Amino acid sequence: MTIAHALMFKRISKDITHTCYEGTYLNHDEVLEQHQINIRVMHKDQQQELTYQVILENTQPTAQLTQVNIINSQILTEATRFAQSIIAFHQNHDSYALSLLNEHV
Repeated sequence: MTIAHALMFKRISKDITHTCYEGTYLNHDEVLEQHQINIRVMHKDQQQELTYQVILENTQPTAQLTQVNIINSQILTEATRFAQSIIAFHQNHDSYALSLLNEHV
């Protein structure tokens, strides 16, 4: 499995104290068309990993959580918005990263 793209993004929560998010967009394998976003949530002294698959929903790339972990709902909402913003960045600035998904529209 090869990683074609891996950019790191970071966001500090404006609403939840001592909380920040680090996200990475990964295009693991061009042949298998696996696009993922990995979000690491750091809240106080705890860390949690969230994995989102990038899927097409109404012809738009969308972040879909692959596993449901017990996590604060406000943190989950912020993490999902953050994942979606990473997709939007790639869609606007790096059309190659989403080209495989777009071929299936």
